[in-house]
Amino acid sequence: MKFSAVLVFLSLFISSVSAQIFPGLSSTRKIKLFSVKADKNNLTASGLSAGAFMAHQLHIAYSKRFSGVGIIAGGQYYCAEGEVDIATQHCMKGTSFVDHQTAIEHARREFQNNRIDSLRNLRNDKVFLFSGKNDFGVSKETMKELEKMYRYFLPSANIKTEFSHIAGHGFPTLNYGNDCTSQSYFNTPWILNCNYDAAGIILNFLYEGLHEPAEPKRENLIAFDQNEFITNNSSMGTMGHVYIPSSCRTNRCKIHIVLHGCDQDPMSVGDKFVNYAGYNRHAEANNIIILYPAAQKSYWDPQNPIGCFDWWGYTGPNYHVKDSVQMKAIMEMVDRLGE
Repeated sequence: MKFSAVLVFLSLFISSVSAQIFPGLSSTRKIKLFSVKADKNNLTASGLSAGAFMAHQLHIAYSKRFSGVGIIAGGQYYCAEGEVDIATQHCMKGTSFVDHQTAIEHARREFQNNRIDSLRNLRNDKVFLFSGKNDFGVSKETMKELEKMYRYFLPSANIKTEFSHIAGHGFPTLNYGNDCTSQSYFNTPWILNCNYDAAGIILNFLYEGLHEPAEPKRENLIAFDQNEFITNNSSMGTMGHVYIPSSCRTNRCKIHIVLHGCDQDPMSVGDKFVNYAGYNRHAEANNIIILYPAAQKSYWDPQNPIGCFDWWGYTGPNYHVKDSVQMKAIMEMVDRLGE
């Protein structure tokens, strides 16, 4: 990773010079992730920023197992082409260097090489795309290229966009977080008080006929040990979270994967994202398991100084295909829930 590129990432996202460890996090009890016989083959995912890029990568690479995705400030497949400078200078800025046709050709080539699932699996899926008008982190042009890519595979009725909201860079919620339009480089925990329930809007679009949200139960949010799923040099954290609604202990439930953004991992923001993004209240009322995998900050081998999920190749050249160490880990977590 070039030093200049590291500075770009730090200037865009890092919330403080030193990492903030929130009280109680280090003592959080982690358990072994267990099976609840969930539906592991009708998956959906969503994410913010680096997590949005990762959600899209999962959707493309494992299209056979996914039925929809929600993306907040993300971009198209293999946008960075394995280079951090392209990621920061083109993908995030939305220049004409990166276009949807190039992304489509990359995906086709990987399918022909048997490294991802068939792109025909996308044709009945649903996609929600969100880009705030004040988002300084990821350009709306990048999101528009992603929309063009999905429109190539999906009917228009299966794509919903919101590109006119006043939000800055962060995860929009009904009533929790920092100022909605904030453009601060120090905006931890990257949750925005926008009078906009992004989590609920995503879930209601991906799943039809949802009930009104219910009060989530604290005991249903579980911290689990990720160590058994990760490998060295993967920059995945030791702790993930999963919200398992009460009814899902006895009923077969669907799984929605939620992926945090840069500088939004548990060691940076504690349990703020998993508690306040807004997913759990909808999950409790609608029998949806919410899986929150976690990346972590690493400064050498690999270089991931602000805890992003890998969408530019810091874990190696296979970061965007099924052999990706991070995507394999996430899918193994899903498989455990569905055993």
